[in-house]
Amino acid sequence: MEKVLIRVPATTANLGPGFDCLGCAFELYNTFTFAPCIGYAFTGVEEQYCNEDNLAVIGYKKVMEYMQLEPVGFHLKLTDCQVPVCRGLGSSSTLILAGAYAANALHDGGLSREELLNLCTEIEGHPDNLAPAVYGGLTGSMMFDGKPVTVRYIPNETLTWVAMIPEFELSTQKSRSVLPESVTRQDAIFNVSRASILLGALVQGDETLLATAMDDRLHQPYRKSLVPEYEDVEKIVLDLRLQYYRKIGDQKAMEESAVKFYEVSELREHMRNKIIAHNIVARMYLDEESARRREIEMTNLLLKQKSERDALTGMNNRYKLNELSELAFHRAYVSGTPLTVEILDIDCYKEFNDNYGHQAGDDCLVRLAEVIRSMEEYPNVYTARYGGDEFVILYEGYARSDVERMARLLQNKVHALNIEHKYSKVSDRVTISQGLFHRIPSGGNKPWDFLYCADMALYGVKKRSKNAYYIGSSLAEVRRYSKKEF
Repeated sequence: MEKVLIRVPATTANLGPGFDCLGCAFELYNTFTFAPCIGYAFTGVEEQYCNEDNLAVIGYKKVMEYMQLEPVGFHLKLTDCQVPVCRGLGSSSTLILAGAYAANALHDGGLSREELLNLCTEIEGHPDNLAPAVYGGLTGSMMFDGKPVTVRYIPNETLTWVAMIPEFELSTQKSRSVLPESVTRQDAIFNVSRASILLGALVQGDETLLATAMDDRLHQPYRKSLVPEYEDVEKIVLDLRLQYYRKIGDQKAMEESAVKFYEVSELREHMRNKIIAHNIVARMYLDEESARRREIEMTNLLLKQKSERDALTGMNNRYKLNELSELAFHRAYVSGTPLTVEILDIDCYKEFNDNYGHQAGDDCLVRLAEVIRSMEEYPNVYTARYGGDEFVILYEGYARSDVERMARLLQNKVHALNIEHKYSKVSDRVTISQGLFHRIPSGGNKPWDFLYCADMALYGVKKRSKNAYYIGSSLAEVRRYSKKEF
């Protein structure tokens, strides 16, 4: 055969909770022509892909090897490109399949679709993009004995599919690199149960089931930090979901979605979240809901906020600190930027409490908390009360010199409070000791490793002199500092 024309559709994979198994083909196509030649030539392809690392070449060679034929090469011409590169629509799969199909057609291989899918899956490692591109429609796939097994479904024709294509590239390799090696049983059950419902919802066109069956815990929470303005898109989707629940009169789902909307807003906008949540409730209930319903919803939102706030100081509590530290650690790890964890406490606080009384001790904590919270005026700084007279500060993306400047600034602010403490062993005024741990997270680290090292650094400061700070950058360094006798 002198020339062959091959058209491969765009696909979406990782559909909802169907990570690496559910995919769907779209009516967007990359169209190629292949003609035999000596070596490899390309027309209409970006220069960086005009070489033997091109996935079409890899797919071609894979099939030629399987047919026990020597690859002779081809001239590839991309005649129509509708699938954008590195945008989550299976552009790599179109190339692999195009090369594989070209080898089969140009050399009269007679391989079946199943055989071609098996070979291409060996290249890609998973069939969720390849399977819908081969069979069309909606597909569910699994790996059995090293080969993909696929079932094809027909999505309900009443559904309208929308692809949002961003103005940036995100490679499959990078997006997979941030995924954890293991997940909890709860998250696995969460995804499996929803994936089983999702297929039926797509086939039946059940919009109510789709609204919840698309949720995921296996990859979206980890990858969203790689997607600029992810939270904005998520809020738009949640807002549409709220409107849908309101339309069908599902009160419980409306309330749950309002809380979810509030959570997403809070993560990105510390100050504006209360206004957004209030506006959501007001918009939802203005026309048709009673004052009692509005009060219930606001109460639910306030209860959630209370569960994350320290009752005495109004700061983030230890529960919220867990969430903040996990997110900050993950962002720092993905972006390769420093993360600093500071733990601090009041010097001789027991003596203060015993001699001035518990009410004075609480007043001291409240005033100190106000000063610590003022550090959040700086970007990417998060504060929390850890317990007792201990507080934690997270600095995301700050250089060591900037962290040291912030530590001194906080010391000066505490000194400026001028709270009397004549029972202190280091000053006649309230002072603080600070332990800080600063470094770029690595694959073997966990967020609490940073807190452990910061706490060890604080111990060293308390053992030496108090009313001071210490910044460490490695576990060995902090251990030496904390164990040295003075």
